[in-house]
Amino acid sequence: MMAAGFDVQLVHAEVDWHGGVGWGDDVGVAVRLDRLGTTSFTLAFDVQRAGESVVAATIVYVCVATDGSGKRPIPDLLRAGLGLDSRHLGAE
Repeated sequence: MMAAGFDVQLVHAEVDWHGGVGWGDDVGVAVRLDRLGTTSFTLAFDVQRAGESVVAATIVYVCVATDGSGKRPIPDLLRAGLGLDSRHLGAE
């Protein structure tokens, strides 16, 4: 991403604990794209232990230019990395 002239900044995070996780617990983390905007996107996380959801989180990222000029539209390279194919590359 940096070589392509962009990076992402975390601008908001929410975490809800529904149960405990201890050292050595076997957990799985599912991540999905929750929202896609022009310059930002939100990822949703679900942490499960023994099939039970113990943590839910959402994190909002904003795409920025590495030259310091501020926000920029999400590049196709990142959209593809988020799992969007060419049919979604222009869609908001």
